[in-house]
Amino acid sequence: MAFVFNESKTTQLAAYFLQKSKGEMFLLKLMKLLYIADRESFRRYGHPISYDNFVSMDHGPVLSRTYSLMNGMVLDTSGEWNSMISPRNGHKISIVDESEVSFDELSDAEMEIADAVFVEYGHIPRFRLAEITHSFSEWKNPDSSSLRISYMDILKALGYKDGEIQQSIQHMQHQQAVDDFFEVA
Repeated sequence: MAFVFNESKTTQLAAYFLQKSKGEMFLLKLMKLLYIADRESFRRYGHPISYDNFVSMDHGPVLSRTYSLMNGMVLDTSGEWNSMISPRNGHKISIVDESEVSFDELSDAEMEIADAVFVEYGHIPRFRLAEITHSFSEWKNPDSSSLRISYMDILKALGYKDGEIQQSIQHMQHQQAVDDFFEVA
């Protein structure tokens, strides 16, 4: 079962980090903060916030779909990203209008993760942050390409045992089925 990318939560998490950085940030830094937040959610709760696909790239782990959104390469979206996040301007990305930003899709637990990640990593320069993510054992050097990082890879890197990994994946699949049911209803 493939998991469905949550554009709403991802957009709001990106906007939150941008807001904390006075509305603008280097794309590389934002990507690292988003990945670290997803990783921390895996560590604490056994699942990501974004439900994005993860890949190893030269500058560390990347949220694949989010990366495409940042670069304006995704057409089939709900439009939430474009309503809150401005198109990339050089190497930077910014909030469209801070007064329009909402965090209503993010749970209290997800906001706690965002706060903790920003406190710990928000002050670190982007290339140093990329170096830090190279130390995450799920990241593999892609040699100028990209390599898939599975949810199982991340959970294993965080110390989950095989049975815990299977339980976590099953929980995510169950939650996806419930979400799908209520979305159709």
